[in-house]
Amino acid sequence: MAGAESGWHFSQILVITMQPSNFRLATDILGALICGGHSTRFGSDKRVYRVGEKSLFEISHENLNKVCHDVVCVFRDNVPHCFQKYNFIHDDLEAKGPVAGILSALSFSKKPYVLTLPCDMPSMSKDILYELCRHKSLDKISVAYSQRLEPLVAVYPKAFYEKLKRYTVEESFSLERFINALSSGEKRLIHHDKALSFKFTNLNKRPIFAPFYENWRLY
Repeated sequence: MAGAESGWHFSQILVITMQPSNFRLATDILGALICGGHSTRFGSDKRVYRVGEKSLFEISHENLNKVCHDVVCVFRDNVPHCFQKYNFIHDDLEAKGPVAGILSALSFSKKPYVLTLPCDMPSMSKDILYELCRHKSLDKISVAYSQRLEPLVAVYPKAFYEKLKRYTVEESFSLERFINALSSGEKRLIHHDKALSFKFTNLNKRPIFAPFYENWRLY
């Protein structure tokens, strides 16, 4: 089992076999769209890259809006003019990488939970986000797993802000290392079948077959 190989105890693993049918829009969870910075590997600002009729940013923002009543977008520095109509904040500049966005969202949130999603995951399903929200816990980070840990698709309790901040100062900026270092009572793995692993694909490089990709029904 992947969970066992990763050092997770079976009691921490929830295998998702059913899709939610009666989930209500979450009012106690802040949706945080992690927008990153300069898209160096992509070659241009991937946030405005269009998949079909919508940009990567718009697709991910809409997915969060289907789950959370309130959504904030977290940018590293520059906010493109086309995104300035959305609620936005900036990264915690004392940190590096995606953890900087999560720290900023946790600090900003007036709600007890923050649901995170990167802006470059266009195949993500709202049902996966629903399941994370359904299994939220004030004393646990609920994180998606599909062949590997997905620390950017997770529900972080606001109470974990200080612990995460301290870890970035004393240890590492790696979210995966942080979660793996937590005790068994502080994390919950929401396991998804490997057939759904494509939904967690990050679009880090411009697709080789761009016309095909842009017209593909992603969700």
